[in-house]
Amino acid sequence: MHNRLLQGSKGVITLVLPARYTLICGGVRLGQLITVTGLSSHGGTLRLFVGIDLGATWVRATLADRELRVFARRTERTENSSEEELQRQLIRMVSELLAEAGARSVEAVGVASIGPLNLGEGSVENSPNMPLKRVRIVEPLSEALGVPVYLVND
Repeated sequence: MHNRLLQGSKGVITLVLPARYTLICGGVRLGQLITVTGLSSHGGTLRLFVGIDLGATWVRATLADRELRVFARRTERTENSSEEELQRQLIRMVSELLAEAGARSVEAVGVASIGPLNLGEGSVENSPNMPLKRVRIVEPLSEALGVPVYLVND
C-alpha cells in the first residue's frame, strides 16, 4: 500500500498512510484514514509537513514530505514549566527542523498529544500526565508558524 492523497469535497483531503508512517508519528495504523479539513492540496501534492508527538515526558517532531521521506527529526524533554514555555518549545522545534533541512515553510503541522483534548479550543486540558492544567496548541502555533495546525489524541 502506498500513501495517497485524495481530494474530497469542500476542501477536505484524506491521506491514506502506509505502515511505515508509524516511524514518523506513532498511533497511526496501516490503512487508517486521516481527514484534514481546510488544507490546500496545491494541485494534489503536499510539499513538507511536520508531525509532533507531544507527551508528558518527551516531544518528538519530524519533518517529512508527501512520500514520507524524513528530512529532520528532533526529540526533547517536554517543557512543562508553563503553557507559554511549551508553546515556545514546539514553535522552536518546528523552526529548527526547517533550518536543518534548508526548508522555508511547511504545508501544515499535525500534533498528536496525550489527552484529554478540547478539540474545539485546540488544547490539551486537565491531563493526568502533565502538570499544566491547560495548554493551547492550535491557535498559538498556527499564528506563529503561519500554517494550519491540527490536534489529535494519540
